[in-house]
Amino acid sequence: MLCAIFPNVPVVALTATASKTDISSIKESLNLRKPLEVIGNPNRPNIHYKKVFRKGEDIEFFEELLQPIACDLKAKTVNYPITIMYLPLRWCGFAFKFFERHLGSEQYYPSNAQPLPENRLFAQYHAPRQELSSAVSKVRVVFATVAMGMGVDIQSIRTVIHAEPPRTVREYFQETG
Repeated sequence: MLCAIFPNVPVVALTATASKTDISSIKESLNLRKPLEVIGNPNRPNIHYKKVFRKGEDIEFFEELLQPIACDLKAKTVNYPITIMYLPLRWCGFAFKFFERHLGSEQYYPSNAQPLPENRLFAQYHAPRQELSSAVSKVRVVFATVAMGMGVDIQSIRTVIHAEPPRTVREYFQETG
């Protein structure tokens, strides 16, 4: 519609993850004729994968997964590498509460800091993205859903953990970056 009203105005359409069908639909709905498409390869040589088999019931599995991360975070505080853990929504709150219990008063940095969210070493998926992008960010572990992965470009992320396999390849690319 816009292209019909403004035929000489350049149009840019951007998406992070779209299937061929979605791209065709976007081009058709925007009435784009012979657009220049720039498509990047999601393969990254600096990304390494490790698979861990799930044992036990859900709660046991998540506690086993969270325990070593919480211990490392407690020991290393702001020296712990920024980590995003993708979880189903129903487990984000569980992970957050697990870290609250495990770290206790040491969940805040520095040790004498006020117990405020901005001083906490971990956050849920709604953590401000600017805070994660900051070189002096206190947030080291983020519990997130796939919604966090959309449009995120945080250079300092060192670890991405998928607590469960993403349901689609598109979700996987959003979570991995």
